[in-house]
Amino acid sequence: MENDLKKKVTAWLETQGYPLEMRVASALREVGFDVSQGEYYDDPETQTAREIDVIAVKRDKYGLLGISLVVECKKSADKPWVLFTSEMHESGKNKLFTYAIMPVSAREKLAKKVFDKSTRGLRWLNRPKRTAYGMAVAFAKGEDPAYKAGLSALKASISRNNLNTGKELSKSLRFVFPVIVIDGNLFEAYLDKKGNAVVQEIDEGTVTYYREISGCPASSVKIVTTKRLDEFCEEAFEEAIQIEILLNDDIEKMWQQMKDSQD
Repeated sequence: MENDLKKKVTAWLETQGYPLEMRVASALREVGFDVSQGEYYDDPETQTAREIDVIAVKRDKYGLLGISLVVECKKSADKPWVLFTSEMHESGKNKLFTYAIMPVSAREKLAKKVFDKSTRGLRWLNRPKRTAYGMAVAFAKGEDPAYKAGLSALKASISRNNLNTGKELSKSLRFVFPVIVIDGNLFEAYLDKKGNAVVQEIDEGTVTYYREISGCPASSVKIVTTKRLDEFCEEAFEEAIQIEILLNDDIEKMWQQMKDSQD
């Protein structure tokens, strides 16, 4: 009887998203992130409490810099996701606004580094050749799960960016990356130069939104399949390290100012 119940619970788990959440959390923890699961956030538009699947954080030694991945996990074995991409989607746009969700202070400090060409180590600052302006779950009926997942990852990230940590928000160094991990197939759809529709399978993509949400003027969401999960986690941690290296002088200056104010 007990063995039968165990089998039923196991079978039920395989149809749910919990194993995917645990796998994603484990992969992020393995590369060095501090990871939490099932955290709640306040929807920045409705102030309603909602849950996000996984949050991974890398902090500097003083706790003045925080780099977070806010992850929504989706199991979609029988319904592939499709990204609608274009080379022109981000033409002429400021990449600093879609790099990560961040306070103005962090963007200003990063902007100075862009001008002096010292951001070469930031791989994610360089956008893909084609970025997506929309996404959908193929064969889905009713409300599209892709839209809902993207909005969830964005709102949870914006909420995390607005967290009050006891330090002035205007001076905080916070970078938040919205991510969706899919246990399923991912396709890219676009028009070639002759106007023909092209559909090809990919393992990672980026959806960029130019829609203001709670004061955030633009943002992007990284979409990754489980086929590339381990590699993506390694890249994410390396990106976090590069951000810390890039802003090290600013962090040291902030820390010294805090020490001086306490003397």
